[in-house]
Amino acid sequence: MIAAARDVTSRRGPAQSRTLLALEEEVLAVATITVRGLDEGVRRALGRRARNNGRSMEAEVRQILGDAVRVDLDVPNVLVEFHGACREDGLELPSPVRTHDAPRELFT
Repeated sequence: MIAAARDVTSRRGPAQSRTLLALEEEVLAVATITVRGLDEGVRRALGRRARNNGRSMEAEVRQILGDAVRVDLDVPNVLVEFHGACREDGLELPSPVRTHDAPRELFT
């Protein structure tokens, strides 16, 4: 598909070439995953759900996965952000004041 897009690009004008190049970059960014060992009941349920929503099973799985991780994409994890900032800029913490307590009594 990419080779075909490049071939078409060479026969088109500059504006169409830019559009096809953007399409080519978008195609390269698409990921594929394979799910092995999927329970037959789950597969049938996915098929029913996809038919009810007017989508292919593949589109239905994309929708389910997107909905499941959208919170993580929309609302960044504050701890992950903090960790990243500390790694980039460093974090100086004051050294604690050390005190020596009296020895504790041991119960035997």
